[in-house]
Amino acid sequence: MKKSVLVVSLFMLVALFAVPSFAFEVISASYAYELATTDDDTFILDVRQGTEWKWVAHPGPDGTGYGAGLVIEGEDGEEDIWKVVNIPIMIEKKGKMTLNRSFLSDVNEHFEGQDVTLITMCRSGFRGGVAAAMLKDAGYDVMNMKHGFEGDAEKPSGYRRTVNGWIVDGLPFTYVGAGYKD
Repeated sequence: MKKSVLVVSLFMLVALFAVPSFAFEVISASYAYELATTDDDTFILDVRQGTEWKWVAHPGPDGTGYGAGLVIEGEDGEEDIWKVVNIPIMIEKKGKMTLNRSFLSDVNEHFEGQDVTLITMCRSGFRGGVAAAMLKDAGYDVMNMKHGFEGDAEKPSGYRRTVNGWIVDGLPFTYVGAGYKD
């Protein structure tokens, strides 16, 4: 096994056992959507890689107006505020996955001076839990979205988007790049 794969695997294993020690709530995708669309200070923090955000899709208005609560429209020339923000917890460097060392500073920069609640989300819930633990330890009010965007893998095919998660719950999603941090 290559050293970088081993390091990432060990990090994830340690994080798996550390996550339960942090007191953050685990919520459904539907409840996350409800919170994000009814509370101006609650945001969904998508911690997937930028390529997942761009090519797999992400929560957001679907072009029909459904899900418009995921954007707070700016008034009097102010910018719209997207309620879903992408800041990856893992990044690819030289073809290998590694922890995004600037994750916390990127989150701090994005939400600077705001009293917010963050709902972490990834593909199926694991990376979101790791991110939630890090954010909770850093002092954020945080929850993790159980089953994430695509949900658990169907057995035996391994196909996602059929068992649970944001998409299965029928929540709005888009391929538009707004909110993406490159």
